[in-house]
Amino acid sequence: METRLGRYCDRIAEAGWLAAAILTPLFFDVYSSRVFEPDKLTLLRSIAVVMAAAWLVRTVERLGHGRTRAVPQEEPGEPVSFAGIWHSLRATPLLLPVLLLVLVYLLATVLSVTPRASFWGSYQRLQGTYTFLAYVVIFGITWQGLRTRAQLERLLDAIVLASLPVALYGVLQRFGLDPLPWAGDVTDRVTGNLGNAIFIAAYLIMAFFITLERLVTRFSRILRLEGATRGDAFACGVYAFTLTVQALSIYFSKSRGPWLGLLGGFYVFALVSLVAVRRSAPDRRELSPREVGLAVGFALLSPLLLGVPVLLGVALGQVTVLGALGLGLFLGAYVAMLLGRRGLRWLWLSWLVQALLAVGFLVVFNLPRSPLAPLRSVPGIGRLGEVFETETGTGRVRVLIWQGAVDMLKANPLRTLVGYGPESMYVAYTPFYPADLAHYESRQATPDRSHNETFDALITTGVIGFLVYFWLFISIFRYGLRWLGFLPAREKGRPWQEPLFLALALSGAVLGVLVPLAIDHSLRFAGVGVPVGLILGVALYLAVSGLTSAVDGEPGTSFGERELVLAGLLAMIVGHFIEIHFGIAISATRLYFWLGLAMLLALGTGRLQLEPASQPAPIPARIEPAEGRRRRRRRNEPRVVQSVAREDGVGWPFAAAVTAGLLVGLILGTLFYEYCTNPRGDLNVLETVVYSLTSIRLSGDERVFSPGIVAMFLLTLALGAILLVDAPGRHERPAAPGWWAKALGWYVGVALCVSLSFGLWHASWLQPGKDIALVIFWYYAFALGIVAALGTLLPRVSPAPAFWQKDRLSSQPAPVALGYCALALITGLLVRHNANIVRADICYKQGWDGFHRPAFDSLTAGRIDAATAQRYYDAALYYYDQALRYAPEEDYYYLFLGKALLENATFLNDPQLKEQRYQEAERVLKQARALSPLNTDHSANLARLYRTWAQGCPEGARADKLALAASYYEQATRLSPHNVVLLNEWGQLLLDMGRPDEALARYRQSLQLDNRFVQTYLLLGDYYTRQEDLTHARQYYEQAAAVDPRSASVHSALGYVYSRLGMIPEAISENLRVLETYPKDYVSLRNLALLYQQAGQLDKALTAATAAREVAPEADRVALDQLIAEIQSPAKTEAKP
Repeated sequence: METRLGRYCDRIAEAGWLAAAILTPLFFDVYSSRVFEPDKLTLLRSIAVVMAAAWLVRTVERLGHGRTRAVPQEEPGEPVSFAGIWHSLRATPLLLPVLLLVLVYLLATVLSVTPRASFWGSYQRLQGTYTFLAYVVIFGITWQGLRTRAQLERLLDAIVLASLPVALYGVLQRFGLDPLPWAGDVTDRVTGNLGNAIFIAAYLIMAFFITLERLVTRFSRILRLEGATRGDAFACGVYAFTLTVQALSIYFSKSRGPWLGLLGGFYVFALVSLVAVRRSAPDRRELSPREVGLAVGFALLSPLLLGVPVLLGVALGQVTVLGALGLGLFLGAYVAMLLGRRGLRWLWLSWLVQALLAVGFLVVFNLPRSPLAPLRSVPGIGRLGEVFETETGTGRVRVLIWQGAVDMLKANPLRTLVGYGPESMYVAYTPFYPADLAHYESRQATPDRSHNETFDALITTGVIGFLVYFWLFISIFRYGLRWLGFLPAREKGRPWQEPLFLALALSGAVLGVLVPLAIDHSLRFAGVGVPVGLILGVALYLAVSGLTSAVDGEPGTSFGERELVLAGLLAMIVGHFIEIHFGIAISATRLYFWLGLAMLLALGTGRLQLEPASQPAPIPARIEPAEGRRRRRRRNEPRVVQSVAREDGVGWPFAAAVTAGLLVGLILGTLFYEYCTNPRGDLNVLETVVYSLTSIRLSGDERVFSPGIVAMFLLTLALGAILLVDAPGRHERPAAPGWWAKALGWYVGVALCVSLSFGLWHASWLQPGKDIALVIFWYYAFALGIVAALGTLLPRVSPAPAFWQKDRLSSQPAPVALGYCALALITGLLVRHNANIVRADICYKQGWDGFHRPAFDSLTAGRIDAATAQRYYDAALYYYDQALRYAPEEDYYYLFLGKALLENATFLNDPQLKEQRYQEAERVLKQARALSPLNTDHSANLARLYRTWAQGCPEGARADKLALAASYYEQATRLSPHNVVLLNEWGQLLLDMGRPDEALARYRQSLQLDNRFVQTYLLLGDYYTRQEDLTHARQYYEQAAAVDPRSASVHSALGYVYSRLGMIPEAISENLRVLETYPKDYVSLRNLALLYQQAGQLDKALTAATAAREVAPEADRVALDQLIAEIQSPAKTEAKP
């Protein structure tokens, strides 16, 4: 007998995976510094913790009542044997590689070079083992909990609906209708709710295939006229609109990796579907020559429907509009053929031919001297012509990172085997950082991802982890194709198919290593070659399988809704697999991969069967074992049979309507959290909401009315009805007449009530004087409260007790009940810990953006006095302390606290207070280094601290501080031996210590590593100027000018050395070049006055001296007055600059 507590936990689990699917891509936090990934993941981890707790309680409740587990198990009362567990794991596809991947992550974490970050995650990503386990928990619970058709459709619809506001927001960004003031440009390449153009496209291609499957499934119902309703027609419109918006946002991202993933996934989905059409045809004869000719002709001519509009768009400057029209015509040709029932036997062959043409076009488009090269300048599609670009732009960045990754893997055989640990690349990569990479990215940035999943897996989990990960994907493709009928088991089909699949996949992967190695003589392209070879092998097998199965398959082979969902899921995973080898796997794509895997496994193994909507779906359940020898003989065999799982609504249409309203209310409430800000500091809550949602900033602080965000809200609310329109079909009992109006009223009322209530409450916490760091707690309460409410309203999957049975809350003994309380407390503490991570980052952002950075910039520019700056720094220090209060082991906050203390000490006049600040900075920076000893920044900052501190110390103490600074520079350069900035700083320190030969050695080492870094040439010029070797100084300054001809400091230094060498015209020319950039540069104006005076050009000298006096510091004006008088006097004295 099931208890109420057990059934509630079942529904909490479903509410959890629905909330995770919705919130992970949708949520971002403008109040924190990181905004996107870590904030998404703290929420995801909290949901996973709640789901895990619910699963534990449900399992205990079921065990207490003799219920079976959700996986095959030993019979009740019998001891659990490892042989039985092993047999169950082997009998269930994909579980063994998943389990091994978990073990690999745990091993890599234990052996990590930075264990804390490997488990909890790095500051920038938070993708540690904790997060990985959250993904796996969601995978396992979703796989076990998905038992009915309605559950599956709720999850698929939730994925589609969550993608709608994300895609719409991307479109709004493209047309300049974004109300949020992002630092970067989001109109050229949209970023949406993911914060990066690559990330939004990577996420949307996964949602795209789910939406495509939903559209095809509903449309096929309408065509069959079997069980189709008006709801199906309405849903088709919703899916088609969502699919269009998704495609637009993907296109506006201009991201090549996701585009390639989209093309690869679409190839799989279309080929599987078209081959299924051929296999379901009654005529099973081989294609006639006429049909082959028709197939090839259609393959060659139908692309003209795409190509002609694109070329016309290029000529007219309307590529986007006409290209979309052409794409619609091209795909419409296939749809028209299918609707007209023409070419059903050979359309699959046309698709194969066109796939080959597409690959050939892509290769030719990327050739160095391609005849298609002019198309690379076309906005949008021109990005596809840069796929093979390795010498410039982002292509060059990736190649350099991959070269460093190869060096990293070669350096330590043990690390090659077990990896450096999850989230370790940021600190482990620095010794292998290519100096040339600094010319394409910031010198302060160290890669924490290689933009290639193969290299990421090798670096973090080693060869062991990579092989397991590789095995998992091959298993997914293998079983996915098997469940779709393209790879039957040996005893059921052609015995050569499985060996052929494995041979093509593995040989493709091996060739993906060998071919680039033979061409490039390095392994830096192996990370791309392995997945590309694997995918090409799978694609080739799919083509061969399509050719053979289309001829000798079973007559009338079924390809129903189950197969369509499987095809959509497989296409989604293929697209994701391609994309992550050109980009970075993020929270949303990782989650959707694991959710897709759970759905694929549930459908493929038959655990979830898509029966007609009016029939209950079967679930696995235990049967009574046989007696005697048969029982003993089969003791370790999994016993799985099909029994009926009934999904009962709770008072239809009330429960279904309120459920849909809660889910859409969760989406709308999240949108309120994201877009409702208070830039004006309004005290009126309603005005805050209206103003922030209906206005955008054009330039500066000017804002104008814009209904874009409101339209996104309303569209999401309106299209959210897809969760309601066919709800009667998901339940046994029919809906009463007029159900739609009543259900719509409940739906709209609940969605608006939930979202508006939270939106207004959220706005009230944005008023001046409120602690804004608490908004994340209110949002967590809102989101998890919705999950709890859904636990009471989602339909029951487990059978309800009979009327004579007592429906108990729980029948567990008191110790177990106390265990439940302890579990609830632990869950609450873990959720609070996750929320505190975000709260700390909100405090950090208040300190940095609100006080620290403005104070530093204003002091540097001379816009504020020391007293004002002190107030700013005091506020910054307070917020940094608050951040460390909530995240006491985050070395990133210690770094900025130490930076603020050091900067504060530099302008203090009180020697005692200055010394105190230095000591506090020393303590803080040492704490940061203790938390992350491999982080180069911490050693470098300690070196800078002691170097600055030494300037105000007496001679003995000064020498000690400089010695400490030198030792920390040595440690920093040992961690980052290719960091030329640190080498140059170390050289300057050695000069201050009176060790010029060692300083020169550091400068030359820096120059050898990077001969395009202008600072090194300047420092060498300064060094030789200091040594009075002006010839060598001139040589290095001239080389600096060649490297960076626009640098004002270079021309100023060159002008100085020219003047010292008596090259007055050249010196005048260099100072004039400085004034081209800085017309009011005091030093250059003064030098020009002196140089013109030496050259006898007194009018120009007087003009320059007068201009210099206008901008000179007060202390220098007397000397300039004297210079002006000398120039004006008939008796001139010779002066030098």
